[in-house]
Amino acid sequence: MGKTPGILSVNLSRLHNAQIAEAESSIAVLTEQEYRLEGLITLESMKTEALYSPERLIDMIRKGDPAMHLRLRAELDRVISRIDLDFDINPDG
Repeated sequence: MGKTPGILSVNLSRLHNAQIAEAESSIAVLTEQEYRLEGLITLESMKTEALYSPERLIDMIRKGDPAMHLRLRAELDRVISRIDLDFDINPDG
């Protein structure tokens, strides 16, 4: 009977060590995902910055990035569809 508390203590210690190892593994996986997502955010932010500089935008268009062409075409279509032309306006009054 004197050995039972020692065995329980060892088993409890093993259980805690396993839980700690599992938590550390989860932390490592989540940290890796965080770094990957931060990199993706940086990359996408750099792409959007190009939209505010005409020179960079023209350069991106000339490089022939098909994904960029598709996004640009969709955005232009969206903007153009919102333009309402009224040819009955009399500029002289």
